[in-house]
Amino acid sequence: MASLSEEKQRINAYKEEQNALFVALAEKISGRLKSDLQMARDQYQESDSNVHSVYGADSGSQGYDLETLIAIRSLEEGFMKKFVDPLSDTQKQLEVEALDRFLTKNDLCRCHDELWDNGGVSQFSLITQMVLGEAQDALRIWLADVENMISGNILDVMPLGAMGPGKAVESDEDIFSKLSSRQPTSPSEAASEFWAIFCNRFGDPRYGGSHGSEALIPCKPIIQAAKWSSVAKDAGKRRSIVTPTVVSSWLTAMIGNLLAQVLVTLGFGIETQSDRNRVLACLGSLLHFVGLNRPATIDLKDSSDSFYERLIGYLLHFAPNLFRAMKISRDRFVEVSKGVHKGVHKLHIFGTMGNGFTFPLQTLVYLSLVEGVLRLNGTSVFQVFCSEPRIRPRIRAVGVFGDDIILPERFYNTLITVLREIGLIVNEDKSFGEGPFKESCGTDWYNGVNVRPVFCRDLTSWNDVVSLFNRLVDWSVEHEVYLGNTLALILRELPVQYRNAVPPWASYDSGIRVPDVFVDGNRVRDLSRPLQSAIGPAGPSCYVYKPWAAKPKRKEIEDRHGLDQMSPQTRMAFTVYPETYQYGDEPGLIVKTFDPDTAVWVGLLTCHGFVRDTQLSLRSKDGAIRQQDRIRVSHSWDSLPALMRAVGSSITVDHDDTILQWSRFDSWPSRLEALKKLFGGLPSQPGGLRWRFRVT
Repeated sequence: MASLSEEKQRINAYKEEQNALFVALAEKISGRLKSDLQMARDQYQESDSNVHSVYGADSGSQGYDLETLIAIRSLEEGFMKKFVDPLSDTQKQLEVEALDRFLTKNDLCRCHDELWDNGGVSQFSLITQMVLGEAQDALRIWLADVENMISGNILDVMPLGAMGPGKAVESDEDIFSKLSSRQPTSPSEAASEFWAIFCNRFGDPRYGGSHGSEALIPCKPIIQAAKWSSVAKDAGKRRSIVTPTVVSSWLTAMIGNLLAQVLVTLGFGIETQSDRNRVLACLGSLLHFVGLNRPATIDLKDSSDSFYERLIGYLLHFAPNLFRAMKISRDRFVEVSKGVHKGVHKLHIFGTMGNGFTFPLQTLVYLSLVEGVLRLNGTSVFQVFCSEPRIRPRIRAVGVFGDDIILPERFYNTLITVLREIGLIVNEDKSFGEGPFKESCGTDWYNGVNVRPVFCRDLTSWNDVVSLFNRLVDWSVEHEVYLGNTLALILRELPVQYRNAVPPWASYDSGIRVPDVFVDGNRVRDLSRPLQSAIGPAGPSCYVYKPWAAKPKRKEIEDRHGLDQMSPQTRMAFTVYPETYQYGDEPGLIVKTFDPDTAVWVGLLTCHGFVRDTQLSLRSKDGAIRQQDRIRVSHSWDSLPALMRAVGSSITVDHDDTILQWSRFDSWPSRLEALKKLFGGLPSQPGGLRWRFRVT
C-alpha cells in the first residue's frame, strides 16, 4: 500500500497533467473563437446580405449593427483577459504587487486620519462640507432603529452573526472548524468579552476531556492579528483579502446583517439591487433616451480598502454605539507571512475584503453621499425617477450596490468632486457620465445592448468547459453572431458523459442546454411508479434527465446529549469521530481528519440551518464534487418556468418592484427559435453525424 506522501505526489502529478490539458484546451478554443469572429467581421465588411443566414432569412438584417460589432470586438479582446494560467509563474510577482498596493492604501488611510485630526471637515470645500452634513443627517434617520437595538443590549442581536464561507485565522473554511476551535482567535480583549458573555448566555460551545466529557473548559479566545492573502482577479492582477479572526468574523457579520436589513427597508436590498443597477445602466446607455434623469454610472478603485476611521466616524456621528461596535468587531492588525514586508502591521483600513460589514457599509455610505448631493438640489434618492416611456412603472433613478453607483446624469460631476475630495479614487475607465456606454454590476451596455464578453476565467474541470459552452451559445444567440466552429470544437473535446442534455433554462454547468428537437430519449408518458410516488402525478408527457449538480460534503454527527429533549439555546455538544474525506475526483486524498475530542456548538448551528438530519454541511477549498446522482423531471422541456420568464424588449417589473429581465428578443419563443437554428447549423460530428444529446 502506497504511503501518504507517495499518494500526494501521485495526486499532484495528476493535477498538473489536468491543468496542462485544460490550459491547452483554453488556448485551442480561443484560437478557434478568433477565427469565427474574424470571419463574422469579414462578412460584415463585404456587406454580405446572408451574414445572418444561420438564424434564418427573416432576420431582416443586411449586416451587423454597431452594437454587435462592439460586442464582437469586446469578446475578441476579453475572452482570455481574466484567464488564470495555473502553470504560469507570474502569479508570485502579481502577489507582491498586490501587497504593495494594499500597504500603500493602508498608509494612505493613516494619512487621511491624521489630516482629519488636524483639520476636520473644514479641510474640504464648502460644497463637500454641505454634502457630508446632509449624508450624516440621512444616516441618522436611516440607522435610528439599529442604534436603538445596539444601545439596548447588543447580546439580543448577536445571534444575527454568522461565519462566512471563507477561512478564519487558525481555522479552516468550514463552519465546523471555526466553531469547534477550543480557543478561537479574536481581534481584541473587548471582542473576547462580548464573545464570552454570548457563550455563557447561549451555551458554552466547548467540552473538555475525551469523547464528550462533561468537564467544562473556559472559552478564552486568543488575541491575534488577521492574515493578509490575495486571490486572482484576472490574468494580470490579484486582489487583496484580509482573513479575519474567528470572533471578528462572527461580530462583523452580525453588524453586516443589521445594515443589510436597513438597506431592505430603504428599497436598496442587496439581494435585488444588482438587477436594478443593470437596468438603470441599460437605460442610461440609450442613444435616444427620452425623458428626465438619464442615469450615469460611477465605479471606484479599491473601494473596500479606501474607507478610513475618521470618515466613517463623522458620518456615523449620530450612531455612536453602532460605530463603537464596528471598531470593537473589526481586526486592528494584519499579519503578512512572507516577503520584505513580513510582520504585523496596524490596520488603518476600516473595512477590508473579508470583513462582514464592509459591503453593506459601502452601500449605505455611498447612498448617503448621493442623498447629500440630491438634497442640495432640492430632491432625494426617493424622489427622482426615470421617466423613459418604455418603462412601466417608473423606476427610481438612483442605484447603489457596493461601489457601483448610479444617479441622474446632471448630478454626476458634483458627486465625483465630493468623492475625490474625501480621498476616494474614481475609476475613470468604468465611470460614464455621458455617452451611449454604461457599465454596472457585471454588464456593459451600449445603446441598450449588453456587449459584455464571455470570460474564460479558468478551466479546472469538465463542468467548467460545459459552462463555457453554454455561455458562448447564449452570446451567439443574443448577438446573432455565428460561433458554430468554436462550439463544435468544444463538443468534440467534451467526454461523452458531459454531453448530457438539460433544458435551455438549466444552470450553465449542469449539461448542454438544448431545445427538445435535439434531444434523444427519455420522453415518457407514464413515469415509473417509484418516481411517480416521489413527485406526484405526471403530466401527459415529460422528460426524465440527470443534470450534473454539486453534491455538498456533509459530516455525520452523533447525538450524545439528547438533542430531541433540548432547545437550540440549551448547552449541548456532539462527539465527532475521526473520518477521512475525499474531495475532488482523485481517490485517496486526505484533506482533513477531525480530532475525536472536538465538540460543536450545535444550538446556533441548528438555528442557522447548518445542521440538518444530524448532518453538518462542510465547505472545501477545492469546491464541491459534481455528480449525476439525482433524477429531475421536466414537464415541458422548452417552456421557461414562470419565475424565469423573459419579459421581452420592454422593461417590466414584478409586484414588488423587482426587475426581471431585459432582452433583445420579443419573447422566449423567439429566442428559442434562434437557439434551434444555431444548433441546427453546427458543423457535424466526425463521420458526418449531426449533433444529438441524451438526457440520461
